[in-house]
Amino acid sequence: MTGRVFDIARFSLHDGPGIRTTVFLKGCPLRCIWCHNPESHSAAPELLYTPEKCLLDGNCVAVCPEKCFSIRENRHFFDRSKCILCGKCADKCFPGVLKMAGKECSAGEIIDAVLKDRDYYGSDGGVTFSGGEPLLQADFLHEILLALKEENIHSAVETCGCVPWKSFEKILSLTDIFLYDLKCVDDEKHKRFTGSSNMPVLENLRKLSSEKCNIEVRMLQVPSLNNTPADIHAAGKFLASLPEPPRVRLLPYYSMAGNKYAACGIRNTMPDVPVTDDGELARNAEILAGYNLAVVR
Repeated sequence: MTGRVFDIARFSLHDGPGIRTTVFLKGCPLRCIWCHNPESHSAAPELLYTPEKCLLDGNCVAVCPEKCFSIRENRHFFDRSKCILCGKCADKCFPGVLKMAGKECSAGEIIDAVLKDRDYYGSDGGVTFSGGEPLLQADFLHEILLALKEENIHSAVETCGCVPWKSFEKILSLTDIFLYDLKCVDDEKHKRFTGSSNMPVLENLRKLSSEKCNIEVRMLQVPSLNNTPADIHAAGKFLASLPEPPRVRLLPYYSMAGNKYAACGIRNTMPDVPVTDDGELARNAEILAGYNLAVVR
């Protein structure tokens, strides 16, 4: 079986416990305005373009069958409307001006890549599947997780939760921890910031809790948008009502992914707000602790 992957990051320290290999799967049902991986949105391959790196060597001009590229007046030009995503330009672009995001990989290729890193995992590391939304490729994910379980590799799945419950059912017994993104509990806010209702997100989280799965809820704190005291109280009340209240991790917001939007050729939607400060994180952690939740940040 094959799936579409857009990156594999090694020696990650922030995608679950210990040292991890993070596999990023392509495609996402949400369009969060603060998304740090806009190249994950589409399930299809995309060509990333970063012209400021260009050495003006003309390699892309020579190999592009659609004549998408030109060099004029000591500048590099790319007509994205002509691109058929053949990837020939990226193969010849040594400075990384052009890079394909998303390629078809077999489950075996991913398993081999993960197993090459196993000596670095220690007693608590392993592999994390992120995205995008990895559960959009649930059958592909199941095949990989099944093989890794047989190799005793610790597995984490990061999810936005906005997928059918049957997708979760396919991997419940194979996943050691779910890293569950909770954007906000208010449904109207969720629609405004992500383009989708949070009803399936909350319902799936409740079902995971009922199944006694190991869950870490992750709450990205975007100042003035989803981290007001009212937002945090609503989250605390909901999480405390779950059959097995999960651990909660508060994540500060950074708007450092704007260059990715430009590389994808799409509008940068990241909110222009200050970085979340320690005072806000401490205040919100205290609110959540008031609901008898275990909070880390």
